Amino acid sequence: MNIEVNIVLLLNNIAFNLMCEQEQLEKKKAEHGERMKNKVALVHKEAEEKRAMIEANRCEEVLKTEEMAAKYRATGTTPKKTIGCF
Repeated sequence: MNIEVNIVLLLNNIAFNLMCEQEQLEKKKAEHGERMKNKVALVHKEAEEKRAMIEANRCEEVLKTEEMAAKYRATGTTPKKTIGCF
């Protein structure tokens, strides 16, 4: 009888240890998932900032081009730069 009790206690102890390890693994999994979500959010934020910077540069270039075109139209001249193949 005593051996049976010891076996039952041992099995209960093993089951408890496995349950604790499973809880720790689930906790680590949740933490890792949260870190990955934060990294994804950071990448999206950086990409949005880069898009905004590129858009600002493009708008600036368009504005410069429009100003140059208005200048040439006002003076009635053509640009002095020539394309090398013509």
